Parts: sequence; structure tokens; C-alpha cells
Amino acid sequence: MIGNFFIFLMKNSNRYTVVRFITVIFFLIQIVSVIASQFTTGKHFCWAPHNTQNFYTINCVVNGVSLTDKEIQLRYGIPANGWEAHQMQNVKDFIKEHERQTGYVDTTTVFIQYTENGGTTKTWAYP
Repeated sequence: MIGNFFIFLMKNSNRYTVVRFITVIFFLIQIVSVIASQFTTGKHFCWAPHNTQNFYTINCVVNGVSLTDKEIQLRYGIPANGWEAHQMQNVKDFIKEHERQTGYVDTTTVFIQYTENGGTTKTWAYP
């Protein structure tokens, strides 16, 4: 459907019009993403500002065995102790999605202790 629309544009317009149309659509999508991000906790695909500083520690227990920092980094691809400029929801979503896709073969409990902007320490647990 969309491909047919672009073919129609290419055949019935000059190249400048098509490029301008695609550019306008791209920026409209970005504007909608930035506005939508102001009402959600995760800011994955937009130019929303990184206005938080989060320090976190991940603890993970798989089948009753605590993972080391290196094993946590290998499992999730992020350091067990780190700093995140994005919302902490991004880290939480990343861990939830990883466990949803690959953690079904084992029993996993994940705890994240974190501070946002130097505030009080909060704890998040999965599941």
C-alpha cells in the first residue's frame, strides 16, 4: 500500500516534490514522538531530552544462583553497576524484554537498585 503510494509519487511528481514530502513526513513523526514521550515513562525512539541521571545496580538470581557482575553483563549486554542518562524505564523494559524472549527456560529474579537525580534509592524487581 505505502510502496504503491511512493511509486505513484515518483511517476507523477518531480524528484524535489518526493524528497520534500518524505522530509516533512519524517519531521512530523519526530514531532509526534517527542510530544508522546512527555506522557510516557519510556523514551525509546524520539529526540526527548535526557534530563535524568540514574545510577543503578543490577542483581540477578537464576535458578537460585546469584550471577556475578560479569555474568549479568553477558546476559543483558549492560553493566551490572552503571550510569544511565535515559529514563530508568528503558533499562527495566530492556531487562523485561530479554527475560520474556530468553528467560523462559530458567527461573530468574532481577532486582535493580537505583537513584534518579541523586534522590532516594528505589528498588525494582522482576518478576
